[in-house]
Amino acid sequence: MTPIKPKRYRKSKRGFLVLLVIVALVIGFGGYVYLVASGIVNSSEMHASNNDYFIYWTAGDDNYYVLVRANDAGRILTVRIPSTGYVEGFERPLQGESVSDDYALVQQWLSLETDHAFHWRMDDRTLSALSDKLKIRASNIEDFLEGLAVRGLGFLDYWGLRDFVETIEEHDRESSISRAGFAAFLKRIGEGRRTVFVMESMTSYPVRIVTGTAIEPEPRHFLRAESVDSLRQLIKEWQR
Repeated sequence: MTPIKPKRYRKSKRGFLVLLVIVALVIGFGGYVYLVASGIVNSSEMHASNNDYFIYWTAGDDNYYVLVRANDAGRILTVRIPSTGYVEGFERPLQGESVSDDYALVQQWLSLETDHAFHWRMDDRTLSALSDKLKIRASNIEDFLEGLAVRGLGFLDYWGLRDFVETIEEHDRESSISRAGFAAFLKRIGEGRRTVFVMESMTSYPVRIVTGTAIEPEPRHFLRAESVDSLRQLIKEWQR
């Protein structure tokens, strides 16, 4: 009778234990990804009636705001606003110093009602870094939004959301974007029908005026009343 060789038995047992550890790791990783994805999918940001994304785009002297309003009916409204825009009857113009304060002013202009609002600054460096992470090609903010419309939100993005948000935060410490907010951004832009609206000003270049509190003349783009009224009406119809 041929004796059993213990050495082969130990190798077989060791292989089984390695396989068991690999299976456990795969199941654990899958469970973790599922929990992360479930938390995002079930978040209030993903189920909100309206989410606003207020982006301050700066590229040399070409500075302006982009308001992206994404609702749960599959409609996306993109509004381009001069960074020194001013609406008659309000205390101040947009200034670009505090994006959150400027968004609050735009809310007053347009009587915006929203469930969640996010803001951040973008320049060429931010655009390049974020586009690389998202695997899209973009040379300006319009290209960026078009790229996201084609790309949308994929399952593996739930794993990369932290990286996307941290990329924005590296370039703008005052950004308010969150993982759930960015996931909703990708999903709604990818699935929605986008309308572009440009707020018109009375002059191509800002007018510099002197106010009682300003040390130097302030640049202002006086926005056309008709343009503001048209946008208010459009938003009012969308908020029904």
